[in-house]
Amino acid sequence: MENKTVRVLERKLVTNKSYENLCQVVTYHLVINNDYRTAIETTKEYLYLIKELNLLYVIAYNAIEWQVSPRDWINEIENRMEQHEKKDLAIYYYLKAFELKKSNKYHVDLYIDYLRRSIQMSQGFCFANNRLDLSRVLSPKEAKRYYDDAIQNITNIYMVEEALIEDEDELLDVDKWIEENILGIRMNSSTYQFIRRSF
Repeated sequence: MENKTVRVLERKLVTNKSYENLCQVVTYHLVINNDYRTAIETTKEYLYLIKELNLLYVIAYNAIEWQVSPRDWINEIENRMEQHEKKDLAIYYYLKAFELKKSNKYHVDLYIDYLRRSIQMSQGFCFANNRLDLSRVLSPKEAKRYYDDAIQNITNIYMVEEALIEDEDELLDVDKWIEENILGIRMNSSTYQFIRRSF
């Protein structure tokens, strides 16, 4: 895909002002351009279009990863969490753990607590990263159970070559981004093999 693709998507966003267009522009900047700053700034500019939490999860994760006002995005999620669906709470606690880990206020007991809450809320649907991350800070005996559980939660392993031929809609799918980067249930075979060798 060429840069003209993002220009077309941005024009559609300006014209249509739809949540779907915003998702496409933001994921394009993240996946194709590796430009988290533009993705974050675009989301901030069109925050009023966001009707679902999924795009906020994507932006919060990147804001935490790159330390671009992460607390603002966590607060934005908190302010919009009215219904408290279990999946939303599972992701929220995972992001809280991730934020704590990346901050200079890292406290292992609180980190473990957030991950345990995330796991508790994720009973009934697949979520691997919360279990993997918890397995890395526990005693070996306790960690093995969470590691095995995490491996069982990985549902889609693909070859790197497959990712190179995905069509644009697949690449710009917010749900797939979440599955791969936050939930950890979709990953390429190289990452999967690394995880299997690392325990």
